[in-house]
Amino acid sequence: MVHRSTKEYKRKAKEIYGEDGEKDIRVKIAKDDFEDGDIDEYDDGKQLFYDEYSRRYFRATNETVLSAEYAINKMLSEDCYVALNELYDLFGLEPVDYGEYIGWSSAQMFEMYWSSWINFWHEKVEMEDGMECFLIHFTEPMADFA
Repeated sequence: MVHRSTKEYKRKAKEIYGEDGEKDIRVKIAKDDFEDGDIDEYDDGKQLFYDEYSRRYFRATNETVLSAEYAINKMLSEDCYVALNELYDLFGLEPVDYGEYIGWSSAQMFEMYWSSWINFWHEKVEMEDGMECFLIHFTEPMADFA
Protein backbone atom coordinates (compact mmCIF):
# COMPACT_ATOMS: atom_id res chain seq x y z
CA MET A 1 0.00 0.00 0.00
CA VAL A 2 2.84 2.39 0.89
CA HIS A 3 4.59 1.40 -2.34
CA ARG A 4 1.48 2.27 -4.35
CA SER A 5 1.06 5.60 -2.54
CA THR A 6 4.69 6.53 -3.17
CA LYS A 7 4.41 5.79 -6.88
CA GLU A 8 1.20 7.80 -7.14
CA TYR A 9 2.76 10.73 -5.25
CA LYS A 10 5.82 10.79 -7.55
CA ARG A 11 3.64 10.58 -10.64
CA LYS A 12 1.42 13.46 -9.47
CA ALA A 13 4.41 15.58 -8.40
CA LYS A 14 5.90 15.22 -11.90
CA GLU A 15 2.52 15.94 -13.49
CA ILE A 16 1.92 19.10 -11.43
CA TYR A 17 5.46 20.47 -10.96
CA GLY A 18 7.35 18.87 -13.85
CA GLU A 19 10.61 16.91 -13.68
CA ASP A 20 12.55 19.77 -12.08
CA GLY A 21 9.89 20.39 -9.46
CA GLU A 22 9.73 16.71 -8.53
CA LYS A 23 13.53 16.67 -8.20
CA ASP A 24 13.41 19.77 -5.97
CA ILE A 25 10.91 17.99 -3.71
CA ARG A 26 13.15 14.90 -3.42
CA VAL A 27 16.22 17.02 -2.62
CA LYS A 28 14.29 19.01 0.00
CA ILE A 29 13.08 15.80 1.67
CA ALA A 30 16.66 14.50 1.80
CA LYS A 31 17.89 17.75 3.32
CA ASP A 32 15.05 17.73 5.86
CA ASP A 33 16.04 14.19 6.91
CA PHE A 34 19.63 15.30 7.49
CA GLU A 35 20.34 16.33 11.05
CA ASP A 36 23.53 18.23 11.78
CA GLY A 37 25.89 16.15 13.84
CA ASP A 38 24.37 12.81 12.81
CA ILE A 39 27.05 12.18 10.21
CA ASP A 40 30.50 13.68 10.39
CA GLU A 41 32.86 14.26 7.52
CA TYR A 42 35.96 12.11 7.77
CA ASP A 43 39.04 11.92 5.61
CA ASP A 44 38.61 8.18 5.01
CA GLY A 45 37.67 8.23 1.32
CA LYS A 46 33.99 7.63 2.05
CA GLN A 47 31.17 9.77 0.71
CA LEU A 48 27.81 10.59 2.21
CA PHE A 49 24.91 8.80 0.50
CA TYR A 50 21.18 9.06 1.02
CA ASP A 51 18.88 6.19 0.11
CA GLU A 52 15.68 7.89 -0.97
CA TYR A 53 13.57 4.76 -0.61
CA SER A 54 14.29 4.10 3.08
CA ARG A 55 15.18 7.76 3.79
CA ARG A 56 18.49 6.84 5.43
CA TYR A 57 21.97 8.27 5.23
CA PHE A 58 25.09 6.15 5.12
CA ARG A 59 28.77 6.56 4.43
CA ALA A 60 30.55 4.38 1.88
CA THR A 61 33.11 4.57 -0.85
CA ASN A 62 31.90 5.11 -4.40
CA GLU A 63 33.41 1.72 -5.23
CA THR A 64 31.34 0.00 -2.52
CA VAL A 65 28.11 1.54 -3.79
CA LEU A 66 28.80 0.81 -7.46
CA SER A 67 29.88 -2.76 -6.62
CA ALA A 68 26.67 -3.27 -4.63
CA GLU A 69 24.58 -2.00 -7.53
CA TYR A 70 26.34 -4.34 -9.93
CA ALA A 71 26.09 -7.28 -7.51
CA ILE A 72 22.34 -6.85 -6.96
CA ASN A 73 21.75 -6.83 -10.72
CA LYS A 74 23.92 -9.94 -11.10
CA MET A 75 21.88 -11.65 -8.36
CA LEU A 76 18.67 -10.62 -10.14
CA SER A 77 20.00 -12.03 -13.39
CA GLU A 78 21.04 -15.34 -11.83
CA ASP A 79 18.18 -15.90 -9.35
CA CYS A 80 15.38 -14.09 -11.24
CA TYR A 81 14.38 -12.12 -8.12
CA VAL A 82 15.96 -10.24 -5.20
CA ALA A 83 14.60 -8.63 -2.05
CA LEU A 84 15.18 -5.00 -1.14
CA ASN A 85 17.04 -6.04 2.03
CA GLU A 86 19.61 -7.84 -0.12
CA LEU A 87 20.51 -4.47 -1.63
CA TYR A 88 20.68 -2.87 1.80
CA ASP A 89 22.98 -5.64 3.00
CA LEU A 90 25.32 -4.92 0.08
CA PHE A 91 25.25 -1.20 0.93
CA GLY A 92 26.13 -2.06 4.54
CA LEU A 93 22.76 -0.85 5.84
CA GLU A 94 20.54 -2.55 8.39
CA PRO A 95 17.52 -4.36 6.94
CA VAL A 96 14.10 -2.70 7.02
CA ASP A 97 10.90 -4.43 8.19
CA TYR A 98 9.31 -4.41 4.75
CA GLY A 99 12.53 -5.27 2.90
CA GLU A 100 11.79 -8.98 2.62
CA TYR A 101 8.32 -8.36 1.19
CA ILE A 102 9.28 -6.07 -1.66
CA GLY A 103 11.95 -6.44 -4.30
CA TRP A 104 12.49 -7.04 -7.99
CA SER A 105 11.56 -9.84 -10.33
CA SER A 106 13.32 -10.04 -13.68
CA ALA A 107 10.14 -11.34 -15.34
CA GLN A 108 7.93 -8.56 -13.92
CA MET A 109 10.49 -5.90 -14.74
CA PHE A 110 10.86 -7.11 -18.31
CA GLU A 111 7.09 -7.11 -18.68
CA MET A 112 6.81 -3.54 -17.31
CA TYR A 113 9.99 -1.90 -18.62
CA TRP A 114 11.33 -4.21 -21.34
CA SER A 115 14.43 -4.54 -19.19
CA SER A 116 15.28 -6.75 -16.25
CA TRP A 117 17.94 -4.41 -14.91
CA ILE A 118 17.59 -2.29 -11.77
CA ASN A 119 18.55 1.24 -12.76
CA PHE A 120 20.32 3.45 -10.23
CA TRP A 121 20.66 7.23 -10.32
CA HIS A 122 22.99 9.30 -8.19
CA GLU A 123 22.35 13.01 -7.73
CA LYS A 124 25.00 15.13 -6.09
CA VAL A 125 23.59 17.76 -3.74
CA GLU A 126 25.18 20.15 -1.30
CA MET A 127 23.78 20.05 2.21
CA GLU A 128 23.11 23.22 4.20
CA ASP A 129 26.49 22.90 5.95
CA GLY A 130 28.34 22.53 2.64
CA MET A 131 28.83 18.76 2.88
CA GLU A 132 28.34 16.89 -0.41
CA CYS A 133 25.83 14.08 -0.52
CA PHE A 134 24.79 11.67 -3.25
CA LEU A 135 21.08 10.89 -3.38
CA ILE A 136 20.49 7.36 -4.63
CA HIS A 137 17.25 6.41 -6.26
CA PHE A 138 16.53 3.28 -8.22
CA THR A 139 13.90 1.34 -10.12
CA GLU A 140 11.11 0.97 -7.57
CA PRO A 141 10.82 -2.43 -5.92
CA MET A 142 7.46 -4.16 -6.05
CA ALA A 143 5.36 -6.41 -3.85
CA ASP A 144 4.84 -10.04 -4.84
CA PHE A 145 8.19 -10.16 -6.59
CA ALA A 146 9.13 -13.76 -5.75
